[in-house]
This record gives sequence, C-alpha cells and structure tokens, in this order.
Amino acid sequence: MNKTKVREWDDVVGGERLTKEEYQRILKQSEPHCRGWFMTCAHAIPLGFAGQIERVTKDKICFKRIYVSGMYPDGICFDGKEDHVWMDLKGFEEYSVGDSLEFFAEVYRYLKTSNGKLID
Repeated sequence: MNKTKVREWDDVVGGERLTKEEYQRILKQSEPHCRGWFMTCAHAIPLGFAGQIERVTKDKICFKRIYVSGMYPDGICFDGKEDHVWMDLKGFEEYSVGDSLEFFAEVYRYLKTSNGKLID
C-alpha cells in the first residue's frame, strides 16, 4: 500500500509549493481577513448561494453581497452573507450588472497573491 503524507495545505489552490513555515505564517496573517461564512461552507455542506451582480470585467464578476445557505453535519442549517465577492465569470456570462440570481458553487481555499500572500 502506497501511503502519501497529506499536508494540511494541500487543499489550498496555488499553495502547492509552500513550506510548512510559509503556510503557517500566511494562515496567521489571513485570519483577520477570513470570510467566515465561506470557510463554514468549506467545512460543512453548502446548500446554495444568492447575490446581485455589481460589476463584470473581461473574466471576473463581482457580487455586491452573496447570501450563503448551508447545513452543518449534524443537520442544523445556517445562513450568512459575505460582501463584495469576486468570482470567475465562467458560468455567469449571460448575466448583467444588477441581475439577482441563485446558484450553487464549490467553495475552496486559494492563495491570494495580490497585495501580499493570504489564504482566501
């Protein structure tokens, strides 16, 4: 049996080359900026998202606010919101600024590199 050691930051997109020390430093710097409801979705069961489009660029879309619905593993549901959220435009090409919509998306952690490294 081939056992591969899994590092706790292997699920961070773009963080594959981080050392343990770099990951721990970046994680500590990221804590005050953490989007709590998205982090909850990453560890629980996201049920859906809803928001109003604020801005569209060539390859990104910005939601003024995203409302989050989900469920903890014990079956208790939660609702929350995150403000000013940028996402990839893929899947939203047919929508325009001002449109309100409901959707499902995968929540994942990634290494944000603009203005210093943070896990978002």
